[in-house]
Amino acid sequence: MTDALDVGEEHTVLEIGTGLGYHTEILSRLGNGYNGWPEHAPYDRIIVAAASELVPPALIKQLKPGGKMVIPAGLDDAQQPLVVEKDAAGKTKTRDILAARFALLEGVEDHKSI
Repeated sequence: MTDALDVGEEHTVLEIGTGLGYHTEILSRLGNGYNGWPEHAPYDRIIVAAASELVPPALIKQLKPGGKMVIPAGLDDAQQPLVVEKDAAGKTKTRDILAARFALLEGVEDHKSI
């Protein structure tokens, strides 16, 4: 997923779902990542390591034109890591990377209608 993100030193990156450990515990007290971090947007790159049925619109909005996001999306039995690219006009396109299964992105059940 990190390779598909194509990160360069010049990019500002938002990482959501950083795994297990001390920092995750501290960060979890500050809220979930479903809505991103709009105060510091837009981002050149966004990587999400937790699944959502749909790509959260809030994250697409925080992606810069020319930016790229990697996120697993889909139903539990059909999750697919996706590359989401936003062109200069703000239109997005997605492509599959490979089949996988991830933990659910916290807050998904509250945002299914988005």
